[in-house]
Formats: sequence, C-alpha cells, structure tokens
Amino acid sequence: MHGASGTPGPAGGARIAPIVLKTIVVSTIAYVLTNLVHQSGDELWKIAVSVVIGGSALIIQCMVDFEQRLAEMETGQRECSREHQEHFMQLSEAAGLLRELFPARPATRASPPGRIRTCRPAPPPAWLPRPTGGPAPARR
Repeated sequence: MHGASGTPGPAGGARIAPIVLKTIVVSTIAYVLTNLVHQSGDELWKIAVSVVIGGSALIIQCMVDFEQRLAEMETGQRECSREHQEHFMQLSEAAGLLRELFPARPATRASPPGRIRTCRPAPPPAWLPRPTGGPAPARR
C-alpha cells in the first residue's frame, strides 16, 4: 500500500498516485487528439478541452473507486453480521443448556409470611461530614 496516496514508497522516492497518473494520461491523449483535429483557433481551446476531459476522467475514476470501496465495506459488513448471528446462536444454545441444568424454581418468599425483612443502609464514608439535623440539601 506504500505510495498509493503519494506517500514515499519502499525506495524512499515519492510516487504519483495512480488516479493522478491516469488523469494526466487521459488529459495528454485529449490534448494530442485536439491537435490532430487541426481546428483553427486558439491554443487555449485545445488546453481547455484537455483539462475538461482530464477532469471528467478524474471524477469518474473517483466515483469508481468509491463504488469499489463501498462494495468491499458492504461485503465486510455482511460477514460481520453473519459472525454476530453465529455468536448469538451459540449464546442461545448455551442459555438453553443452562435452563436444562438449572430449571426455574417457583417464586418463593424470602421471609416467613409474618416477618418483613429490612436492610440497614450502609454507614456513610468517613470523609463525608455528618448531617446536623437541618433540612436536607436540595438535589439537582
């Protein structure tokens, strides 16, 4: 992947990105073709036509590259989705095995019917100041 975006390649020299190279080639071919037509007129017209054709080639090449990358991403997303589905199926199988090993028991009360079990709140941490009996501060 070295040099694909104009970064230095393995030899240390900067490489031209393939998309830019293709655009330059298309523009050069367009310029040569406009010279072969022998249109009477400005040299500016020939350069303008070659720039427009080269720019069109650049835009088309960018669109093709984008479409290829999007297709690769969609393929990867499908594979990832398939893997997730397989993992969920394994989890579902494991949950079924756990249900077989530990069947659900009917709900029972933790305390005898006449007795209510209460929990004491944990004491506040030592660094927290003790309340003084005044109104509690308003919570936001």
